[in-house]
Amino acid sequence: LLKITNKNVYRQIEEKPDENKVLTTEQELDLYRLCWKYYENNHFPVHSLVSLAIIMLFQLGLRPCEVCTLRYSDIEGDEIVVKRYYSEKGNTVMENRTKAGHGFRRILLTSLALDIIQETRKHHYENDNWVSDYIFMTGENFKSFYDRMRKAFPAMCETIGAPRNTPYSGRRTFISSLVDANVNI
Repeated sequence: LLKITNKNVYRQIEEKPDENKVLTTEQELDLYRLCWKYYENNHFPVHSLVSLAIIMLFQLGLRPCEVCTLRYSDIEGDEIVVKRYYSEKGNTVMENRTKAGHGFRRILLTSLALDIIQETRKHHYENDNWVSDYIFMTGENFKSFYDRMRKAFPAMCETIGAPRNTPYSGRRTFISSLVDANVNI
């Protein structure tokens, strides 16, 4: 009497091996070099800052949906406060809330993260007629930027000889680095 309309209900979820979920230190550095090269050559003309946003995933351990909504006004001294995210489901920016709902997160800005922020300011100043508080966005089309980041990342991994992965591996790699350094979770 039961009719199954979605056969994926019984599909076994294929889990990637652990070594494919994070990048090695060498792969991470290769990815940074590739991202800077893409940025300098304007490889993604519509979303020229997507390469720098990808590096920021690894520098701050952010989710892709969080990095695209970062604002300059979120910077407080040597920290950045994560307090919003892009909801793909609703195609909207969810203000004053975080993805997991555990409240705002304060993250120490690394020297590379500060360099990226300085470069994005310079880029906005030199190239954009549209003035925004967003660090990586050059327009209001969050979906397009988010999709470009999700599509570019696996190809970038392939280019550097790493397993194809999702931008979420930036967060996993960041967390793995903290655990390896004996940082208290």
